[in-house]
Amino acid sequence: MTSPAPAPDPIVAPDAPDWRLHARCRFIGPDTFYAPEGETLGERQRRERAARDICAPCPVRIACRDHAVKNKEQHGIWGGLTERERRGLRYVRWLPDRATSAAG
Repeated sequence: MTSPAPAPDPIVAPDAPDWRLHARCRFIGPDTFYAPEGETLGERQRRERAARDICAPCPVRIACRDHAVKNKEQHGIWGGLTERERRGLRYVRWLPDRATSAAG
């Protein structure tokens, strides 16, 4: 007989002040999310894949990502995204505002 699957974590509103309390990473050390000095390309790829695997089903992934984008976090994996990916997201979010202001 198989055990029932655990209930999924509730989705937490991105503006909830305590969203970090619901993060899947809250008891995981920073080494999974931040690059150590001297990390090789292969090590980085494995570390980032492990971090993304933790982030993917996280109920606060969007809140985490939005926090990192808003606060321009320059290091680490936040909401499953690297800093480079977050920079791209900031750029994409900036485009509609820029186009609207140029048209007005």
